[in-house]
Amino acid sequence: MSWVNRDKDHLSLLKSELLVWLSVLEYPLWFLAYVWAVPQLGYLLSSVLFALLMCFRLGYKSRIIYLAAVVSSIAIVVIFKSFLEVKIPGGEIYRYFPDVVRNFLIINL
Repeated sequence: MSWVNRDKDHLSLLKSELLVWLSVLEYPLWFLAYVWAVPQLGYLLSSVLFALLMCFRLGYKSRIIYLAAVVSSIAIVVIFKSFLEVKIPGGEIYRYFPDVVRNFLIINL
């Protein structure tokens, strides 16, 4: 009967080891989701959502942390768009807005 317990222990160790190896893929998958979202939602909205999701995933519960994530995401977009004059991609979602709003979003956000 000891071989049955040994097999269960071995299987349990194998499962836990596999979970450790698979957990390595979690954050690259989050980043790939962010890269996919940028052309769909635009850089600003994707960055804010990504920052909020990462705060949630990392287990933060403080509203101040979530506020800091939003403010820093917006600050990064403003710095890149205004001061560094980097061309930030507009999202596909912008086409659903009226022309005036869409132009404002593309130019300013």
